[in-house]
Amino acid sequence: MLCHGRSPQFTVKPPILHRIMIFYSSRFAPFDIMKILYEEKAMSQRIDEKPTRREALQTGALLSAGLAAPGLLASAASAKSQTMLTKMLGKTAERISVLTLGTGHFRASLGLDAKKAGAIVERAIELGVASIDTAPNYSEAEDFLGEVLPPHRDKIFLATKTEAATYDGCWEQLRTSMKRMKTDRLDLVYLHNWGEKDRFPDVKAALGKQGALGALREAQRLGVVRFIGASGHLYPSRFMAILEKEEFDVVMCLANFVAKHIYNFEEKVFEYARLKDVGVIAMKALGGAADWSKGAARVPQEHYQTAIRYALNIPGVASLNIGFRKVEELEQAVKTILNAKPLKTKEIAAIEELGKQLAPAWGAAWGEPVA
Repeated sequence: MLCHGRSPQFTVKPPILHRIMIFYSSRFAPFDIMKILYEEKAMSQRIDEKPTRREALQTGALLSAGLAAPGLLASAASAKSQTMLTKMLGKTAERISVLTLGTGHFRASLGLDAKKAGAIVERAIELGVASIDTAPNYSEAEDFLGEVLPPHRDKIFLATKTEAATYDGCWEQLRTSMKRMKTDRLDLVYLHNWGEKDRFPDVKAALGKQGALGALREAQRLGVVRFIGASGHLYPSRFMAILEKEEFDVVMCLANFVAKHIYNFEEKVFEYARLKDVGVIAMKALGGAADWSKGAARVPQEHYQTAIRYALNIPGVASLNIGFRKVEELEQAVKTILNAKPLKTKEIAAIEELGKQLAPAWGAAWGEPVA
């Protein structure tokens, strides 16, 4: 049985040696990597369960064939269960589903209401997608979640965000978000789009005692917020100030095979985050919506599987945050992730070239600076 949610009995904090090996898995021989994967899989199951002999042989075959890649879950383990697996989210020692349900599309202006949004959430939970992400400025998203989440709250890793740079402003948003979602606690709160200078003009102030970070730290002490993070679509270098602060547990940034050649959060932020044991979540794996009125992803449909496999292959990424407007879109993503195969060397090179070709047409789609 896979572990989901927040229940302490399903969460096993890995020994320090295991965590060090995860960071530097690319330096180990295949046999050592196989041991790491078995340990990682074992921690996602109840203590009294063990992988079947068939699963072990399937995983071993993948490894012996040289198909194991850091950051990518072996599809052999997921094929049997057909439910989402979990991965460790950095130093939080929390296991979250490899797919996070993004709610940026949960808006009445896009044709969704509480019933339609609720159907997506209910189906996500059925499929083992136990991580949900939202934000105060996603129109009615938090209100829609408030209509469906209460009976499932203990199963869900719930994240929201704050756009307030000040202590008082942040607290106000926290209270409002909890009221809208009918919950008394939040698992993770991000500084929303940290690279946005108009929103967070003074780095020192926002990260000071009278800034948003000061409010989030107090919320932690009071048991209102469990973990603190920062999200972003632009200005990767600004995240160095975040990663130098021990208080931050998670970063969630734009990451797809095209945006790598524009913003490159993969190398500019994620690599350092891994060294700091900060959890990493990748968002906009499909490029986000190219046209919000239609909901079509910026990544062409023909490259859908390529985009998912690329994001899963990013070292250190625990989950992909993807938004949906229909249950069928959610089911497609779950199926694609469960059936995803590790990228081969030739495929990595081909995806790199494809991303370079598409990048000029995208440009700085999420704003500047890109460095």
